[in-house]
Amino acid sequence: MNVRKLSAYCTEFGETVCTVVKRIENGVWRENEQWFKVKGSKERWIDLEGVEKWVRNGGNSRAA
Repeated sequence: MNVRKLSAYCTEFGETVCTVVKRIENGVWRENEQWFKVKGSKERWIDLEGVEKWVRNGGNSRAA
């Protein structure tokens, strides 16, 4: 599975929810690229493939 609920992502990868939320709020992680909403879910979902691309691009979600 290439997606995780935010809480599970943070537990698995050792990041804090606050850190991830700041990335989202500051536009570092983009909706439907590194994270997305699912109707009926209270948590955001993290796309591991999107996060991997972000990491490989040096933390730049806008890089081609």
